[in-house]
Amino acid sequence: MTIVTATFRSEQGSDDGWYEYYFDATGKRINVYWVPDINYIRIGNRGNLLDGFFRFANISIPKNARILEAYVTLEVNYGYIDEVCRLRIWGEKTGNAATFTPYTRLVNFSSESIADYLNRRMTDNFIDWIFPPSETNLRYNSPDISSIIQEIVNQDTWNAGNALALFFKDNGGDYDGQREIKSFEQITGAPTLVVKYEVEEVYHRLSVNSSPISVNVNIDGVPVGTTPIDQTLSEGIHNIEVLEEVTT
Repeated sequence: MTIVTATFRSEQGSDDGWYEYYFDATGKRINVYWVPDINYIRIGNRGNLLDGFFRFANISIPKNARILEAYVTLEVNYGYIDEVCRLRIWGEKTGNAATFTPYTRLVNFSSESIADYLNRRMTDNFIDWIFPPSETNLRYNSPDISSIIQEIVNQDTWNAGNALALFFKDNGGDYDGQREIKSFEQITGAPTLVVKYEVEEVYHRLSVNSSPISVNVNIDGVPVGTTPIDQTLSEGIHNIEVLEEVTT
């Protein structure tokens, strides 16, 4: 088995942001903001509820790889130290998450942008996190979210190179129990996803057959002529033992 640790970050402004809303006295959802493409992200609760979303593209993890550990690192844009920020972390249950609808705000909300967000299916697995009191420019790691990442890479439509999305939602935090973190637009502090995973070693079977011809037949400088080579090799650089050296 081979163990790999890889780090990924969002690649464009519409890959992270926040959705802000509240419920009125009748239980109706009232949209306030839909904010990709800005240099910070709010998550938690500030009277309105704040859902942070993060998409990571070009994930090199093979399908069905065994996820050993995973976490998101968030760098604080503005510190909040008093109220408790309780979050629940989910993933999008798809093998290839699309980027989010570009920036719209209260005055020009589009039904498409909200539908794009609300219609995304959440993973069965989730992780709860109390985001500690935060200080500006410090980085904080989420709890282990390996169960969420595992569920995503086990999807039938998952392939290495696809994208995944994560959601950080209020989970009963205090009023003003919010956190403000840096987004893609702040390149040095953008959110990152770190995944440690295990994959089986890949083996290839190499067969070379040559017939006498008017030129030398070589593999890596070794003359082989009509000598057959049939050998199982793992990925890497190998010396090939030739049964018989023949020059034609």
